[in-house]
Amino acid sequence: MLGHFVVVALIQLLTGGGINGDCADNTCATNPKRDCSCFESRLSREPYGFNTFIQPDRNLPAFEVQCSNLDGKLWTVIQAREEFNAADLAPDGFDRTYAEYRDGFGKLTGNYWLGLHKVHALTTAVDMSMRLEMYNAQYDLLHGQYDVFRVAGASHNYRLTVAGHSGNAASTIASDSNGQQFSAKGQDSGGDECPAKFKAGWWYAKGQPSCATCTPNGPLATDQLGQMGCDTNGFGRERATSVTMLITPESYLAK
Repeated sequence: MLGHFVVVALIQLLTGGGINGDCADNTCATNPKRDCSCFESRLSREPYGFNTFIQPDRNLPAFEVQCSNLDGKLWTVIQAREEFNAADLAPDGFDRTYAEYRDGFGKLTGNYWLGLHKVHALTTAVDMSMRLEMYNAQYDLLHGQYDVFRVAGASHNYRLTVAGHSGNAASTIASDSNGQQFSAKGQDSGGDECPAKFKAGWWYAKGQPSCATCTPNGPLATDQLGQMGCDTNGFGRERATSVTMLITPESYLAK
């Protein structure tokens, strides 16, 4: 007679859940898993999040990410900044080259950018939502969430598709950045010198002198143009003391 755990494993495999049974569909059936949403079984013992390896594209090597728990759902962190930990990226901060933004930089335990090529892989096979969380100078937690967040490949300069905003911050990412190619030092895709003006890489609004009204990668200094911060509903644009960008499958949030 088959043992209980063998039977459970067979049922999970037949239903596409994999041995771990973390997800109901087959996007999580492989090892390493494709994104953080596939690790729900770890929440009971690591409720605040954890680091792990994922592989969203089977043709690329697995890579390490930070998984964060937001209201009982796991999100993959693609950007994290905190002014009190800025020393770990001194002296250049987020004023990096296009190649560095493509490949990623920083430390998963501190300030970092996951890398455009990895985010492209994460957002290609599965429809992703994006959430931006920021603390302002008064240490109020603000957020903006988008139902659609997709980054094209290198041949399209990692063009951004973003839509469907909710929340009390970062609403202008869609109006400024939807359909825009990524720009950074050495690759000004918009041709408006925005990376030089704002000292950071981003999906800047092509043809607009303001470049962007939400600049999560901008300078930390309060008197710098394009300083780290975003628009907030009813309060204009606010400087941020920390910013985090996270993504997770849209279908996973709907469960």
